[in-house]
Amino acid sequence: GMFRPLLAPFAVLVALGLLSGLFEVVGVGVLIPLFAQAVSHAGPGSDVFSQLIGTLFDWLHLSFSVRHLLMFIVGLFLLKAVALLLFSYTRVRLTATYEARTRGEIYRAMMDTSWGYLIRQKVGYVENVLMTDIGMVVSLLKQCSSFVLVFTSLLLYTIAAFSISSFITMLALAIGSVSLILYRPLILRTRQLARHQTKLNKRVAHFINEYVAGLKVIKTMAVGARIADIAQSLFDKLKQNRIRFFFLREASGLLMMPLGVIFICFIFAASYLRPDFRLEIFIASVYLVNRLFDYFDKVQGSLHTLFEAMPFAEHVWNLQSEIRSSRETDHGTRAFRFEQSMVFSHVSFSYPSTAGAIRDVSLTIPQGSFIGIIGPSGAGKTTLVDLLLRLNDPLEGAIFVDDIPLNEIALPDWRRAVGYVPQEIFLINATVEENIKFHRPLTDADMMAAARAAQIHDIIEQLPHGYQTNVGERGMHLSMGQRQRIALARVLAGKPSVLILDEATSSLDVESERLIQQALMNLRG
Repeated sequence: GMFRPLLAPFAVLVALGLLSGLFEVVGVGVLIPLFAQAVSHAGPGSDVFSQLIGTLFDWLHLSFSVRHLLMFIVGLFLLKAVALLLFSYTRVRLTATYEARTRGEIYRAMMDTSWGYLIRQKVGYVENVLMTDIGMVVSLLKQCSSFVLVFTSLLLYTIAAFSISSFITMLALAIGSVSLILYRPLILRTRQLARHQTKLNKRVAHFINEYVAGLKVIKTMAVGARIADIAQSLFDKLKQNRIRFFFLREASGLLMMPLGVIFICFIFAASYLRPDFRLEIFIASVYLVNRLFDYFDKVQGSLHTLFEAMPFAEHVWNLQSEIRSSRETDHGTRAFRFEQSMVFSHVSFSYPSTAGAIRDVSLTIPQGSFIGIIGPSGAGKTTLVDLLLRLNDPLEGAIFVDDIPLNEIALPDWRRAVGYVPQEIFLINATVEENIKFHRPLTDADMMAAARAAQIHDIIEQLPHGYQTNVGERGMHLSMGQRQRIALARVLAGKPSVLILDEATSSLDVESERLIQQALMNLRG
């Protein structure tokens, strides 16, 4: 299904592959009459290629001479070069289009998946699929297109070789086919290694992302060397896998090369003393048989790459399937309105891994009021917030806004009306302005008004470049209080009707907390 849009370009690739192979095979076939004409000047011989070219030259009113034969060969190989150029362009366009489209579809779909699915994902997993696994699927597509070229050329060379010597061709095909059968265990071993490699890649990506995020703790606990040793052991496993892949792929190719030479020597010894031996036909036969063995070598190389890439393709397909089945549902059609109160009516919710998060919660929040929800860790405060943000839906009971069930309000409208400041502040490595506007078409006036409301405008003005100051990775160039207030300004810039702070002042000093409380008091109502 995921490759259906690529069928038309693949058909073009097949046609170009056939043309390229045809030009090359005919060009090689012309060598027979060329050598014969150079030696005896006797005109077209009795072989198929000589007769076909003689007929073509007669139709074109060309003399059957060495000069015209050489020009014909050069023309054929120039046409082959053009066909190969078009083939390569079509392949690059096909693979690049697939890569960009698939990455875009998965990334966009991730934005629409349910919160329950997202929180189950390990750090670095999706990133690894987007960059590594899709990259391997691209190599799979490239190899499939190369396989098309190899197969069409092998087919045409086989036909050409049959026209010269059916016995030699049959013998070469038998030996090549037997060699592919003998290499089958090596190819299957490649697939096993690839499955292991995909799991190892996910493990390494998760490890790196997880521990890079905790570098401050790692340094202060002086455990960096031990963690580096664990990382090195993972990198060593990647190295061992790469060496095994190289051995499996190259070993079979190296065995195929002498096999072709031995076969040619055997044919020469068997046919040289025969009275009907013709050097020009033997030279063409040798070239064609050598190309057959070369293409058998390419076939087994393609099979190695295909089997190596298939587990990565399976991961991409599985992720796409999971995302489609985990899409966030929105059946709401009513516009947002909040003029009276918000009501939790006997609401219960629990995660699959816990006995119960919240149970039978009922409360009323009048419009324009402040509500503080207090309780010990694990009491369900964040769960209540997630329900209000519509990241989760109640398992029992319902939430009403002005007597309208929350799930009947259009989800985009609801989320645009709700401002949320989490406990773990999220800032991107960009300027203060970019963090406050955050991909929304806001004016500078709106941005500064929000910064003033969050009690952070004056501090931003004192920064080295004002609103154009870079905040660093996760806002590390700023203090915790400054980060919290920029996050609050980002929410306020959207002019929300409902403001939710999930323990947003729990890590602040007294002065920073006082400023945020003052900002909230100024917003009341």
